[in-house]
Amino acid sequence: MDLSLTETLQLVYAVPIGLSFGTLFNVVADRLPQGMSIVFPASHCPTFKHPISLRDNIPVFSYLWLRGKCRYCSAAIPVRVPIVEAGTAVLFAIVVAGFDMSVEAVVILTSIGIFLVIGIIDFDTRLIPNVLVGPGLLIALALFPFGPGSELGIGEAYIRTAVGALSGFGMLLTVYLVAQFMGSAIGDWYLGLYT
Repeated sequence: MDLSLTETLQLVYAVPIGLSFGTLFNVVADRLPQGMSIVFPASHCPTFKHPISLRDNIPVFSYLWLRGKCRYCSAAIPVRVPIVEAGTAVLFAIVVAGFDMSVEAVVILTSIGIFLVIGIIDFDTRLIPNVLVGPGLLIALALFPFGPGSELGIGEAYIRTAVGALSGFGMLLTVYLVAQFMGSAIGDWYLGLYT
């Protein structure tokens, strides 16, 4: 696959941007379920609350450099942290490779970000916070006409979105009702609205 200079530069920029967003997604996933601000205080060791220096907050590389432990107290840093950071960088690169730096790419990356944070929180706590699902749905609905398939027109785009959302919601609601609370919670079928 031959890449132009522009395409190559876009990928070169997409990876560190993806790494940075991966860090942000980890922060949101760690703090939101605890009711903490995602802005203040700055990154800190969850065990002893010691501020994390800039050199110890470089996505993936700091984890490897510190061998997965806090510099100050040697508490283990969850392996999820570099996996989310690296995975987000890969996803950003894939989207940018397919859609360049475009409005469509931003729409897709926004959806990916919302899904990743919801997925991380669900994995860690087995809860899907409504504070993400509701606004996430509104953001998805607002951005959808600008995403892939936007050539269909706004009316057609929203009709297809509604059909897909209701189908996903209906399927997961059916599973929820059949399972009768056995591993499926209300957040899971709310999440079906995204499909």
